[in-house]
Amino acid sequence: MFVRKHIILIVFSAMFVVVAAVPSYYFYHQYRNLEAQMHNPTKESPAVYVERAGRHIILPDNEIPTVLTVTDTERLSGQAFFSHAKNGDKVLVYEQAKKAFLYDPKADKIVEVGPVINSATNSAQAQHAVTPTPTPRILHFVLYNGTTTVGLTKDFEQTLLSKIPDAIVLDRDNAARNDYESSVLIDVSENNSGAQDIADMLDMQMTELPEGETKPEEADFLIILGSDVLE
Repeated sequence: MFVRKHIILIVFSAMFVVVAAVPSYYFYHQYRNLEAQMHNPTKESPAVYVERAGRHIILPDNEIPTVLTVTDTERLSGQAFFSHAKNGDKVLVYEQAKKAFLYDPKADKIVEVGPVINSATNSAQAQHAVTPTPTPRILHFVLYNGTTTVGLTKDFEQTLLSKIPDAIVLDRDNAARNDYESSVLIDVSENNSGAQDIADMLDMQMTELPEGETKPEEADFLIILGSDVLE
């Protein structure tokens, strides 16, 4: 993991691209767009990258970051923050905490960390080189208990919210069977392109709705909990 320790020096050197190339107002504006469009359809959720990047470094926990995607590294050449960036890398921008994190989702590692302060230098260049990740809608889940353990769905709800803070649990109920060994995730809406990422985050298998189970209405995902969550 390549994380610069001398962040203070970066502040004064003004070589950090989010400092030198993107004004904090730009990030602030994108952050407000994120809040305003929270219910719009999306392909990706910042929660996915927060969870993954958070395995390697402590992230601010009191705000949802704006997630930008590096799309043109040539435009960012010579800028220290992006010196090791690749197209497809993500920039998690925390406007309130004034910090940004460059995350490589393929290698699953933090590449760079730096501060975000006011600067208008080369802002147009940077805005063409990083692209805001689509703003997420809130994901709705229904939890079924596929075991004989009472209260399992209530306990798992806390686990779900710790991994996907913007999730909403619409309902908890018992599954038609109580002998599920493995927990499964069902894409109820069949229109969530990020479903596999969520399954990976929850360490579950994606599957079709099992025979005999009731398809919940108005939910994005159904989770049927198996005995594996008790281990």
